[in-house]
Amino acid sequence: MKSAFSAELAQAVGYVVLEAADAEDSIGELIVLRCGMDKPHMSWWQSGTGLADALESIGDPTLQPIANELRELLPLRHQVVHGLWLEGKGGAHLTMLRSKSTKKNPKLPGADVGGWSNNLLAVLAERFRVLDRMADDAISDAMGLPRSPNSLLPPRSEPVVLPDRTPRGQGPA
Repeated sequence: MKSAFSAELAQAVGYVVLEAADAEDSIGELIVLRCGMDKPHMSWWQSGTGLADALESIGDPTLQPIANELRELLPLRHQVVHGLWLEGKGGAHLTMLRSKSTKKNPKLPGADVGGWSNNLLAVLAERFRVLDRMADDAISDAMGLPRSPNSLLPPRSEPVVLPDRTPRGQGPA
């Protein structure tokens, strides 16, 4: 059976999904490393906001550009991933996303509408690739490795000090 969507739209949406997942995974890895954890906290994967909150809780201003970009991209990612797509002629597309109503935040029935093109989706995928590179540079900082050329993170004024991960009672003798 033939899809109602063009291969070009599917590919453009797919790139956004793949790049967003890669960036979110790198940010999770960064948080685990910087906090001296053994594994990610499950609440990070319930929402991107939880991931941004966890990143900001580290308290390192060098990481703020990563958190800021993540917060800016999250609503766009949400629209792409969870929206109902309407493919138009000439490469113009719309997404409709039903307003989520909860007991804490009741809303009238409605929808957010987004206008997209394959080019705009490519730009969004690229922004997630850049976000991933920023997270990778912050991981390099934490590991004492050089950043990528032309890093978008602000310069570090001092090296990263990681938490001690030595289990109690198993330190050096």
